[in-house]
Amino acid sequence: MPFPKDTISSCRHTLESQGAIIISILTLSSLISTGVGYYYSIDVRGWWLLMLFFEGALNLAYVVAYLGIAKFARHFTMTAALWHAAAIMSAQQIHSLLFYTVRPDWGAINTGLAELTPLQSIIHSYLSYYGIYAVSLLVAGMQALVARSSTR
Repeated sequence: MPFPKDTISSCRHTLESQGAIIISILTLSSLISTGVGYYYSIDVRGWWLLMLFFEGALNLAYVVAYLGIAKFARHFTMTAALWHAAAIMSAQQIHSLLFYTVRPDWGAINTGLAELTPLQSIIHSYLSYYGIYAVSLLVAGMQALVARSSTR
């Protein structure tokens, strides 16, 4: 059964609003993460613009994927969008702070005298930072499947 036109336009408006809110929060998160890196790392001072561009592209890809999931679920709310964006932002900020403040002895590690602890391995893996997006999309997808199956 097709949706009435009013429902479709209000749903589209809601999805656009959710997308705007999410991209705003994630852009703020990228700015803060880059600022933390700029403060703690000389390398980031030289590459900050490229980092912001890359994170902006990743944020845009995340928003498109999230909105696709929200459209599939047909009843994701603005509250859910805010929770997902806030969770990503919080995880990114914690990771950024730990990445620059938990400093292993790279000299000893590179010569084989020491090994990274499991926490250091997680923190200093670039996949962990970008895995935050994947985990959030996985949770959103599971929520969408549950929501979709409960409305049938």
